[in-house]
Amino acid sequence: MAYIQSNAPYQRRKKSTLQIMIELGISLGIIWILAVVMSFVKLGIKYGLQSIFLMLTSLGTTLVCDVITTVLKNKKDATLKQKIPYDLVHNYSWITAMIFTFCCPVWTSYYVIIIGSIFATVIAKNVFGGFGKNIFNPAAAGRLFVLLTFDTSAPAGIAGVDSSTGATLTGVIQ
Repeated sequence: MAYIQSNAPYQRRKKSTLQIMIELGISLGIIWILAVVMSFVKLGIKYGLQSIFLMLTSLGTTLVCDVITTVLKNKKDATLKQKIPYDLVHNYSWITAMIFTFCCPVWTSYYVIIIGSIFATVIAKNVFGGFGKNIFNPAAAGRLFVLLTFDTSAPAGIAGVDSSTGATLTGVIQ
């Protein structure tokens, strides 16, 4: 019996990982813009701006973590200055930062986003070897860490947010 290996029938052209991640980043960017608009419309200016600054905080923290881990891994290498920009782009932690921010509610504090981004980038991604070698989804691991460590429940009085808890909502409905 002979096994024949070929590409799947839906694969029409070769794409590099960078091309795929750029397309994913553009898609996530469009979703983020729509989420920001929804935050402005449904929750108000405060949470609209919060959704913008949460994403920027997460992206900034992730990029700083990538630079630090690249420097620590290659501190004796003569080509360190060339490796930093390469790792910033090809480690794809910016995708992790975007997905992690999407998983967190808009009322999450900045320090929680910073700590979650550090955990997702350094522990869940870079400790296991970086892109493609991690055993967990780094964004999901960061969100789980934040969920177990911090209270991110909704503050009282946000319009459009149902913060009641219980086995069912039948006790609340009248």
